[in-house]
Formats: sequence, structure tokens, C-alpha cells
Amino acid sequence: MNQIIDVAIVGAGVSGLYSAWRLKSDAGQPGRTLNVRVFEGSERVGGRLLSVKPPFVNDTFVELGGMRFTEAHVLMCGLARALGLASGELPDANANNIAYLRGQRLKMSDLTDPDRIPYVIDESLRNRESLSNLVAVAAVRSLGPAFKELLDIDLTLETLESVTAEHWRTIGERGSFEGKPLYETPLRYILERTLGHGAVQLLQDSLGYDCILWTWSAADGFPFNLTDMRSAVRHMHLVDGFSALPRRLHEKVLALGVNVQLNTRVRSVEDTLLPDGTTGIAFTTVDDNGAEALSVARKLILAMPRRSIELLDRKGPLFDSRGAGFKSLLESVSPVPLFKIALCYENCWWEKVVGGGSNGKSVTDLPMRQVYYWKVNPHDQQGVVLIYDGGLTKSYWEQLDNAAAPKPQVKLTGRKEGVDLWADYAAPSRIIFEAHRQLLELHGLPESEVPAPYAAACMSWNRDPFGGGAHFWNMGVRSHEVAEQILHPIERCPIYLCGEAWSHEQGWVEGALATSEAMLTRHFGLPPLHDTQLV
Repeated sequence: MNQIIDVAIVGAGVSGLYSAWRLKSDAGQPGRTLNVRVFEGSERVGGRLLSVKPPFVNDTFVELGGMRFTEAHVLMCGLARALGLASGELPDANANNIAYLRGQRLKMSDLTDPDRIPYVIDESLRNRESLSNLVAVAAVRSLGPAFKELLDIDLTLETLESVTAEHWRTIGERGSFEGKPLYETPLRYILERTLGHGAVQLLQDSLGYDCILWTWSAADGFPFNLTDMRSAVRHMHLVDGFSALPRRLHEKVLALGVNVQLNTRVRSVEDTLLPDGTTGIAFTTVDDNGAEALSVARKLILAMPRRSIELLDRKGPLFDSRGAGFKSLLESVSPVPLFKIALCYENCWWEKVVGGGSNGKSVTDLPMRQVYYWKVNPHDQQGVVLIYDGGLTKSYWEQLDNAAAPKPQVKLTGRKEGVDLWADYAAPSRIIFEAHRQLLELHGLPESEVPAPYAAACMSWNRDPFGGGAHFWNMGVRSHEVAEQILHPIERCPIYLCGEAWSHEQGWVEGALATSEAMLTRHFGLPPLHDTQLV
């Protein structure tokens, strides 16, 4: 009995490490005596948080994975404070940056000027207020009757600002459009019906994302776009890189006696009868040398995205007849492909176009989609730009990404500290060449004026075992019901799930923390977070 793990956690991303920390550190709870172990298949902690230091720009971290959070993310902000992690603002919008759309080079401020945008849109939208709030206009036009009937709210652009998460839940579960439930109605369809195709194309192109408009239903897509993606949202970042969050959690759980096994992949999961007559979980692990081991736990937490769970051996309670309902829960979300490329230059040549002290992002309908002016070395003037492609164009870059090709070597001349991880993600030469070419087109500068980058790194998150950089709810899913059921998907079987994938803050660390909290309070007996020392 002493060899049985009380709680085994699979995945050393934020949700897995956070769950281990809460289980072991919660004041006044028996969790302090629990035997908790974490199993991680890779050589590092952090999952889809990946901060790397670019060579010669040593006072910054470039985020090849998740990069920001908002002031409205209460759990994330509280956790950063509790762990002593410094944060700062990460600029997003800058009126002087570029919007290079349909071959025309505009400023971001021109996107609300009806006389400058190269799109054919309805006359009712050709004003600055509407162009600044296209998704909100679509919501008012399509959801007004549902808000009035269900909530007695006269929906306008002004009243929309005060709509709460609970309001959105009511509308999502009971609202309809053209006689169909909102959770069975594509967001993209409503946008096309209420705004027209030209305005939808403008919206998609100028946002820099494809994925946030085409994946999900109106029930989940409207609240996401109207809360997380508004221009007024203030984005924050961790000064020491987002990976500092899982690293600090890792330090905390180690100090509490949690065994975190890296390079240890869980291959199969099955239920078993424990000596005391209760049901436990037997699981097989494989280390990086191919050695297998069998472990037994009273409870198992899968802090894993959808694709990682699908890679488990197809046996045991999750995949046999007892897990018939689990398959539909697992497939209620779709992984979203995200791709990032960071390029280092000897000088900040883009400032010729966007001005000195550049920050925030420029957008384009080229495959690169978004460009963040990330950091300038104040001493030597080297600079870093980050290209962020979220959505349909990911295959363009993947076709250029030959993982077997030799990676370029960066000559560091004695300044190697902090860049080893960067080298692990060095970009293939064709990706570097094409990203550089598109950057020049975006800024309207000839190749003769701009030297090639001296270093580049990239990451495609749709590779196994991640499957995608984020997840969005699928059409027809009652997301709030699934979010509850997925926490403990099979009755009388001690397997639990948490993570960003099945949250209502999808794509954010806040979602990983929120589902972990829901799982721990409802199924592990921990008190609500406000009763602890975290906030």
C-alpha cells in the first residue's frame, strides 16, 4: 500500500504543476501528506509555454508559445503575484503600425476610415464606430431579440459593454438565431448574414487571425471575441518570460516533496482493484531509453490536451465500452494550429517605416499574418520581430519546415548564455528566407536595403503531442455541460481532466487554471481559491 501513489498527474504544463502545488500546499488540508507525482513526456516543464532568449538581445525572452494574459484573468494575475513574478504591459495596438491588406499599405489607424479601407462593405457600416466594433455590431443585430426575451436587456453597443459571463451563458444555452439554437449556429454564418462578406473579410484580415472567426458556434465565439479580443483589452506579459510561471511552480512542488519525472511518457491507462477494495488506476510509463514501468495510483489527473490523450494506447476505461461517452467529450473541441517565427536582425530597419521605439503589431493578409516588434537591444541596436500565424495559413509554413534538414548555426562569439534553448528551435533556411521576404513586402523595403537575419527560431504547435496551440469548442456542443462532465468523465473511475482545452478561457493560461480549480474544488475537496492564501 505504501507504494501506491495517492495522486498521479500526467503533464507538467501549467495545469498539471498548478494542481500538484494546490494539492500539496493548501493550508489546513490533508493534501500536505498526499503522495503526489507528476509525469512529463518531454525534457522540460511548461507545455505550450516556451520562452527562449535570442542571441545578442539578452535582456528579453521571445515567446514561441503562449505570450500574454489580460488584467481580467484573475487567477493568472493572482498566481503571478503569489509566485513573485514581475509583469508588464505587452503593447498590441499602435496606430502608426502597418496594415498591409489587398496590396495596399495602410496604417492601423486607417482601418476605421471608410475612405481608406480596400473592401466593399455595406453603407451602414461605413463609419468609424461600426468599423471599430464589427463583431459587436453583428452581436447587436443578431442577438438583440434573444437578449430582450431571456434577460430583458435592450442590446446596444453601449449595453453590450456590461454583459457578464453569466449573461453569455444564458444566451449561449437558450438563445437562437433564425429559429436555430446558437450552439448549433456557426459564428461565421451570423457574421456573414449581418455584416456581409466584405466586412467579414476586413475583420478577418485586420485581426491577423483566421481561427477565432471560423471554428466555433455563435454561443462560444461571440463572448470570446467580445471579451478577449477587444482592442481595449490591456495585455500583460511576464518580464522573465511566460515559462517562468511553470518553472517557478516546478520549484515549489519539488520543495513540497513532489516527484516530477521528466522524459517519462505515459503510454496506457487502465483501472485496477486496490488492496483495500477500492478502484485505482494502473498506468504504464516509458522513459527516453525505452524502459517501461508500471505504476498504480488512487487517482489520476490527465493535465493534457486532446491530442496527447488520443495518443494513449486505445484500451482501458477511457477507450473501451465504459468510455463511450468520453469520446464525444474528448472530441467536443478542436485543436487550433498556431505557428511562430522569431527573427533577429543587426539593426531595427523596420523603424524607417513605423517610427522609432516601435512596439505592438502590424497585420497583413500575407501568410505571415501578424508581426510583433518585440525588442531592441538598447546597447547594440539588434532587434527581434515575432511572426504569429494563427489559423488557416499554418500549412504554408509547415510545407517549408523540414525537421530533418540541418539547422543553421549561430556564431555567438562568447555570448552564449541564455541562448541554448533558442538553438533547439532554430528555423529551417527556407522558413527564414520566406519570412524575411514577406517582412520586406509588408514594410515596402527592397532587399538591397535590409540585411538577412542573423538568427531565427520557430515552433509549430500542431505537431504531436500537442496537436495545436489552443483549442476551440466545436459546433453543436453545449460547452458548459461538457466543461463540467470532462472534469470527471467516467463515474466510479478515478480519472480526472483539466487544462485549457475544455475551458471557457480557451487559448489562455487562465483557462488551464480555471479548469484545474474547478476539478480540485469539486472532486478533490479543496476549498475555493478565495479561501486560500493565493489572492
